[in-house]
Amino acid sequence: ALLPFQLAVGIKGGIEVCVHAVRGILEKLPDWVLMEVDFENMFNEISRNGLLRECKDYCPSALPYVRQFYARTANVSLKVSKDDIIEFFLQLEQGVFQGDSWGSALACLLLLSFQKELKKRLADLGHEMVQLAIADDLHCLGDPAAITDAYKIIRQLAPPKDSGETAPEPWALKLKPPKVKLYSTRGIEYLDWAIPPDSRPAEVERCADGVRVVGAPVGTDDF
Repeated sequence: ALLPFQLAVGIKGGIEVCVHAVRGILEKLPDWVLMEVDFENMFNEISRNGLLRECKDYCPSALPYVRQFYARTANVSLKVSKDDIIEFFLQLEQGVFQGDSWGSALACLLLLSFQKELKKRLADLGHEMVQLAIADDLHCLGDPAAITDAYKIIRQLAPPKDSGETAPEPWALKLKPPKVKLYSTRGIEYLDWAIPPDSRPAEVERCADGVRVVGAPVGTDDF
């Protein structure tokens, strides 16, 4: 299990745990804000070097097997039958394979490393924030100041693809700002007061009635 940050691996009913935790925190701490973070094409573009490093730290016994598939460059043979069998070799240098049972776990390990770095940097600023993730769905809960600084740090560690910046190792994650959402049980007016426009990018969506946490509604009774 990758507790307390990542609930997608080794936890029975991890999605339900995440949804109930988000609802409970917002109910008990109404001044806190929920920020939903989305990464661009995470499973296909994350760093393979980072995957191997995290595998070595968390599950070293699996490293020899995982390395066969996720070395920096792996050969994948695609055979197409016409008159003869033609072999094409794709040099894959990032991401995990679709359908690979290890792929999701490795990706979650890498995001866990990212979450730990985020926690450390926030602590250096005197902030405390709850992070709950289901695979690449990251939910951050904290007071407005913590959420504001968290977005800035995430933006630095995972620059958007259209920024022209290189996504740093060991994660190679890329933030998708238009998919980032903010929600407060106290409404839009509170969000605008607590996180004013000059403290947040214009593309970040403010949600009046609620958001969906891994598909489950979290918000007002009418949402």
